[in-house]
Amino acid sequence: MQARISVITLAAACGLAPAQRYELIDLGASFPDRETYALGTNSAGDRFAGSRSGDLIDAGAGTNPSVFGTMWDSEGVVEFEALSFPNRTRAWLFDVNDRGFLVGQGEEQCGSFGICNKPATSERSRAPTLFSFLGGFLTGTENGLAHEINEQDFAVGEADGDFADPAITCDECAGQPLRTFRPYVVLIDGNNNEPKEFEPLDGLFASASGLNAFNQIVGMSRTNTGDNHAFFANEDDLELTDLETLGGNSSTALDINDNGVVVGWSRNVDGENHAFRLGGVGQQMEDLGTLGGRTSHAKAINNDGVIVGSSWTSDGVVRAFVHADGQMRDLNDLTSGRGDFVLTHAEDISETGVIVGWGMLDGLPRAFALEPVACPADLTMDGELDAKDFFLYLDFFAAGDPAADFEGDGDIDAEDFFLFLDAFAQGC
Repeated sequence: MQARISVITLAAACGLAPAQRYELIDLGASFPDRETYALGTNSAGDRFAGSRSGDLIDAGAGTNPSVFGTMWDSEGVVEFEALSFPNRTRAWLFDVNDRGFLVGQGEEQCGSFGICNKPATSERSRAPTLFSFLGGFLTGTENGLAHEINEQDFAVGEADGDFADPAITCDECAGQPLRTFRPYVVLIDGNNNEPKEFEPLDGLFASASGLNAFNQIVGMSRTNTGDNHAFFANEDDLELTDLETLGGNSSTALDINDNGVVVGWSRNVDGENHAFRLGGVGQQMEDLGTLGGRTSHAKAINNDGVIVGSSWTSDGVVRAFVHADGQMRDLNDLTSGRGDFVLTHAEDISETGVIVGWGMLDGLPRAFALEPVACPADLTMDGELDAKDFFLYLDFFAAGDPAADFEGDGDIDAEDFFLFLDAFAQGC
């Protein structure tokens, strides 16, 4: 007992906090020769939404890959198909809630030759039929998406409306007028599916990316100066609040938790895009930095304040990160069972701490989920702490293996050794 107290006291005196560790679940294993992406998880962390690539479809002048909306849960994998029409079939799932309601986007034919990507919803029991398109509830909508759904069955996204007046053109549009895009909130379950639309900061273009349990939404809107800025909005007043930037000319908010904390990315005064955290409307953005490179993006935050996203490293590669206890850490250094799996993009995090995203394996994008490890010193993963774990850690430490980096700061030193001893002494 005295030895345990001494170890814990030593670690505490150093001001150390062990990094949460994770175990990999390979969601793409069912589709080893396909691209797979996990993009959203429910609050409980036991359902995951995303997509996977299908066969190439002959389109006459070329080929187009089919895409299937995909959901993983304890019952297995289910897929959702878009409405098929000649040469095209694509569907994407972006989020799922605890009741199994899914939101995303599906292709549909518009007119004789046109293609629309419409915001849509579905649920597990309806697979493989895809979505009910929300276009019928959004006046004039031909394109858009449903990006996120909360546990109260409200979804948020973007949808186009009337053509802009006066007409707006762009270089890529060959002089064609552009439609306006507006963020919305819509109730998925129930009789009232009438959306609430929000006026963009410039009256023309905005996209909603996240919402919390109180239907507070965040996203990006073009301003009257032509820059894109992160916004906050409340369902009750339908007004967008400009959240400004880290000093540069653009920003985007991607998620908000129930405490009103917003995350996303913003350009700073040096012209670099960095992940940010904003404690609430009226507060100043906090630059979360990077993993050593010039760019990072925060994608999601849970109610414990744990943030996930992706960042460039000093070696010029993209890696998935988790930000907790004031520190951004590479998830590759904190995850067991990866093998050759490289985690590049963390897209969402549940209230139970489960992280979903995608990385690279065998040259293809591969979906993953990361389960938090309850007993980090159990390196053999057998549910017991014994001499095997102790000596395995010594081997990792001597070899400079990332598994020995218990602080999660990229360096393997005495601090990591003391943190392991602390976790070992506390038991499982």
